[in-house]
Amino acid sequence: MRLVDMKNATTLPDRRCTSGHHEVFSGTEHRKAEQTLLKFVSTPQAHEIFKLPRRWLQGKLPHRRQRAALFVGLCLTWLIAFTIFSGASIMPTKVDGTYQSVQQLSCTDSFWATDGGCGIDGAKCAGSSAGSMAFHCPPDCGSTRLQAPYLVGPQEIVDRPLVIGGPIYRADSWICPSAVHAGTLDDARGGCGVVTRMGQTNSYPGSNGNGIASIAVKTYFPRSFKFQLDSEFECRVVDQSWVLPYISATFTGLVVLFTTSAEVFYFTSFGVGFMYVTSTINPAARVGSLNDDDDGSMVSKVAKLMLAFGCAILAFRYSARHVLRSNAPSAQPLLWLGSFWVTLCFKANIEGHDRLTAAVLFLIALQQIYHLSAERRLYEPLSLCIISLSLVAAIVSVAFPRLQATAQISMPVFLLVLFRRHVVQARLLNLSHGLLIGLCVYNLSHLDISTVLANFILPAATTAQSAYTRSSSLDTPRILDPVIHINYGSSNISFAWKTPAPAGVDGISMLVNDVERVRRYFEPQNEKKGDIADGLEWVRTPQAVPDYIRFSWVQGDRLVGWGDVGVWETKGSWSGIGNI
Repeated sequence: MRLVDMKNATTLPDRRCTSGHHEVFSGTEHRKAEQTLLKFVSTPQAHEIFKLPRRWLQGKLPHRRQRAALFVGLCLTWLIAFTIFSGASIMPTKVDGTYQSVQQLSCTDSFWATDGGCGIDGAKCAGSSAGSMAFHCPPDCGSTRLQAPYLVGPQEIVDRPLVIGGPIYRADSWICPSAVHAGTLDDARGGCGVVTRMGQTNSYPGSNGNGIASIAVKTYFPRSFKFQLDSEFECRVVDQSWVLPYISATFTGLVVLFTTSAEVFYFTSFGVGFMYVTSTINPAARVGSLNDDDDGSMVSKVAKLMLAFGCAILAFRYSARHVLRSNAPSAQPLLWLGSFWVTLCFKANIEGHDRLTAAVLFLIALQQIYHLSAERRLYEPLSLCIISLSLVAAIVSVAFPRLQATAQISMPVFLLVLFRRHVVQARLLNLSHGLLIGLCVYNLSHLDISTVLANFILPAATTAQSAYTRSSSLDTPRILDPVIHINYGSSNISFAWKTPAPAGVDGISMLVNDVERVRRYFEPQNEKKGDIADGLEWVRTPQAVPDYIRFSWVQGDRLVGWGDVGVWETKGSWSGIGNI
């Protein structure tokens, strides 16, 4: 690697590029060098050797369309192999006389969308009301705990497994901890079993079983499930996902050897790397797909893909194209690709590396400072600004663990912008650039975009905590004394609320026994009046269990948060809000 006078296209003495000190020159040579633009240039290694694959391909397929067809075929071959080997698989098993695939569950999967995704009366989860399903659970699900308060009748449950009832369990119970509670599975090793979905059950008693205490609630719920006794069967999980990085790295390596286009090489590597990291986040199939409410999940995936595509374009436009175009054909694109894949595999498969990553980024920042100083670009305002932001992000990432995620997303971006300040032709800088692109791909793959969508784009995609607990500074609705009619065949209770409703509120919703039953949007001409004619009504037939009722304001399609509970007793009396 040597420094070149870009104005006169002359190579400065070797002692200048080895020492890195400006004072090596003296007299006229020193003053002239200060007025010229210097840039690092590396001598390509095995330059002619790396041209051979491209010359061979152009000889065999001289037309551009032929090479494009070969590239498309290679992409399809990789995609088929990626699909076959991604995730884990279990042989189908016989359930109720028919063979069906075994659903691979996480410890918190359930038959009920706890984020309000089942809709009014749970209608969107009606498809899960009957039938049996074979499933597989990972080990140690009994230790999984609720991290946020969860409403179960008059209770707010937190810091325990979500297991309601037994041996018949409420549909929003986590399936795997429930299977451990029922004795179907051994918590230490996980395993397979068969679960049968049912309709409404009127009461769910609590009990202790296999180290898990289930939650008791004496009221009905529209969906339930139970486990078939002695339904555990031997299932061997075949996980072939370890092959994916080898297949993907080989594919991108072939692309870099045979292509002459930096765009093809870069975007292929970015896309393949993004798919690989995404497949390692959550490879198991989700039971949530049984609920007919995959719209929010699909929109989140599409939004994340679009965001990644946009970031890939920006990174190429302002950074990568200057690196890759100045290096091909040589060994340096392979150095870039090697560091890219090492970063992805390291981050995806090894935990506890946050501070190590921050330290590596800090070293890259120092490396950039050195090269910019040698090229006399260090004191440009943009360079100083980006370097300062990068160093601050590195220090924050090491000193404040809570801010590591934010700092480690922003710092690679700052450093990539810094690469724009000069066309990199140093081998070590190629390694650094590949590492930074790998970090960007990893961070984009792990970005929780659903939170952004819930707050700004798709208010309906609320989280479990925001929908079931208070998550806003708005007060909950102040409910007036209801009007109750007791009849022989059916009874009804009608609610009104104190007006005016807070600014920014679009409606009101009523939760009955942990299921959203009524949602009323305010008509503009009514000016949010809460009289009985425009109020909320709940009708029921004679029953042996009480109704637990809560209320929440609605903003757009988003629930602000449920308030305290009121109880409509079996004999028709009303307890009032928060009086139990």
